[in-house]
Amino acid sequence: MAQPFLLNAWTKVPANWLAPTERATGVALVTLANLVGIAIGEALTPTLIGSLSVGFVQVVYGVVALLSAAAFVLLVPGRPPHDVVEVVGAHRLLSRTRPPW
Repeated sequence: MAQPFLLNAWTKVPANWLAPTERATGVALVTLANLVGIAIGEALTPTLIGSLSVGFVQVVYGVVALLSAAAFVLLVPGRPPHDVVEVVGAHRLLSRTRPPW
């Protein structure tokens, strides 16, 4: 269920938080982080299953996800550090411009 929100955030977050010259790098880092997370999960799970029950491994992953989400909410400010008003102002200016036809 959450996949559309996460996949769409890959471009939305860098567009809101980074300068235009840094956005491609931001998207690349988010993509890389997703793939590294999958690789860690794929490599770690067989080792954990060998010593723990499947249910406990799910609890471990759930706690890691909860702590990651809590750290994100506590450490990341609610608004981008740069002024988004200039983008909105440019959009308003373009919307008032008469079409060329």
